[in-house]
Amino acid sequence: KQWYQRRVRGFKCEVDAVRYGVEFDVKSNFEAMLLTRSEEGSYHLVENLLRFRKGKFFGKVDNSDLPNRCFLCLAGIPDTSFYTFAINGDDCDYSMDYNTIATELLELD
Repeated sequence: KQWYQRRVRGFKCEVDAVRYGVEFDVKSNFEAMLLTRSEEGSYHLVENLLRFRKGKFFGKVDNSDLPNRCFLCLAGIPDTSFYTFAINGDDCDYSMDYNTIATELLELD
């Protein structure tokens, strides 16, 4: 999974899913959402169900309404525990650790 930031308000994330050598049809099987994370580890849903276009999920947000700018793109297959995420901490005031975030996401309801 790769993370890209196009503009201050536009985001896209690309999901590649392969299991046992078989590639998943991302458009038909996956959903994606954009989250922010506070330094204390609390999460805020920014946009649910990002649009899928040209092989990537896209979303736009108004950064002025957000408490912080530490973004995550979370993508997964609905009604399963199969998910992946990417971190974009370019504008973040602190360092986001991948393993810590993975553990926190498992604990979310």
